[in-house]
Amino acid sequence: MRDIKNTNLYNGDLNVVENTYNGNEEYKPFAQCSTDELLAELVYRKENILLEQNKKVKRLKPFGILAALMLVSTVCYHWFVQFGIWSPVLQIGSFASIMLTLIALFTPNQFQTIERNVVNEINLILKQRRVI
Repeated sequence: MRDIKNTNLYNGDLNVVENTYNGNEEYKPFAQCSTDELLAELVYRKENILLEQNKKVKRLKPFGILAALMLVSTVCYHWFVQFGIWSPVLQIGSFASIMLTLIALFTPNQFQTIERNVVNEINLILKQRRVI
């Protein structure tokens, strides 16, 4: 497989270079890896989980801010303007949007679930070897 690197976007020149993968690398089950390899893989997988969570926080931050502003505005409307049918409706809507944002934030996506399963497997192997 080749990688395509676009060096000059304006003239449309493309450089096609060979991929650095040499084909000699084989898949190795975790049970056959050394302790150092497992520890390095454990750190790598935990960083992947953290990066994915940071992406989710960054993506959902505007929704959380909007939901909090909705809640503050409905409380202010309820206390300072009047109490009517719209105040509880707006409060329920803002609570629902806050809850949906929090659920989306703390529910792991498919990538995080796979990475956590791998981390659990590595931890189990390291515990069996009495490293952790």
